[in-house]
Amino acid sequence: MAVSITNDRTAIESLFRRQKLTLRTAVGEDWQGKFGLSEAIPATVLVEAGRVRIVHSAVMPDPMAELEADLAAMHGAATTASETGK
Repeated sequence: MAVSITNDRTAIESLFRRQKLTLRTAVGEDWQGKFGLSEAIPATVLVEAGRVRIVHSAVMPDPMAELEADLAAMHGAATTASETGK
């Protein structure tokens, strides 16, 4: 996953640890251009097994909720960690 992270970094890192996923962050170096995204707009790219699965090219009002929903959809989970209280 490549993501523009600001205030939610700790929460996002925690989410990825719970999901047993690797979080890699990209800063600078035209990474957004490699995905055909504008560098002026925050972007989040979820990559799984070498395939781009989900792209958010906008500011996410609630990044944790959106990422939890994305991961649940990708992995077929019926509920998110927030819904189960974990």
